[in-house]
Amino acid sequence: VSFLTLGCWYGVFMLYVPFYEPLKKQVKEHGWHFFYENGTGFLDLPSLTTIASDFCSGTIEKDVVIKIVFPLLAAVGLLQTMFLCYHILYITSALTTLEYKILLEIQYQQLLDGNPDEEKPVNPFSRGWFENLKTAIGPLYLVFLPVWVDPRMPANSSEKVHKE
Repeated sequence: VSFLTLGCWYGVFMLYVPFYEPLKKQVKEHGWHFFYENGTGFLDLPSLTTIASDFCSGTIEKDVVIKIVFPLLAAVGLLQTMFLCYHILYITSALTTLEYKILLEIQYQQLLDGNPDEEKPVNPFSRGWFENLKTAIGPLYLVFLPVWVDPRMPANSSEKVHKE
């Protein structure tokens, strides 16, 4: 999820100027309108059939591709960022989605009952946010590196697991 999120935001940053400059020029010339006189939308894209035929023939214009891809990358990047943040929250609190929902319901019910100071249930699996993150992700310096790891355990590692 993090690689997809980073890839979307990388695309947004790379396409920002090529997307924004023609858009700024268009708004300066024609004003801020949702639909223009020629029936095109705010991005001033040709019709879907024109885009499809240009795509099939391999003659689609670079500006049209940028006007389609930039908003798509921005929308997917925003959604992926929210998705990633929620999963980091779940990891750092050592909860599954269902456990988090149940905990929120318990806290909400305590507020409705007028007992906001009542203790919330203790998660027996939580060892603190940093230890939870280390347990889920592994060595933090390897988080963003696409490192190949052999999934087989070494022969002597099973002895270490049993000793601990």
